[in-house]
Amino acid sequence: MATVREVVDALTEDLLGADTVPVDAPVCPRPQSYPVRQCLRIVLNEEWRHRLYAERDLAALEARTR
Repeated sequence: MATVREVVDALTEDLLGADTVPVDAPVCPRPQSYPVRQCLRIVLNEEWRHRLYAERDLAALEARTR
């Protein structure tokens, strides 16, 4: 959480408006530039969804032990 907080606190409109630098390696997806704002939104959404599923699964497991 501390690392995420540091990254988020350091974000500026200029950084969010920038594009990533393509990776010079054979990776998937193909190396290209992406908007930083879009990348951040994807990562945060994925983490949020992961938490929702984890909480749902924990609730189901707890209900079975009662």
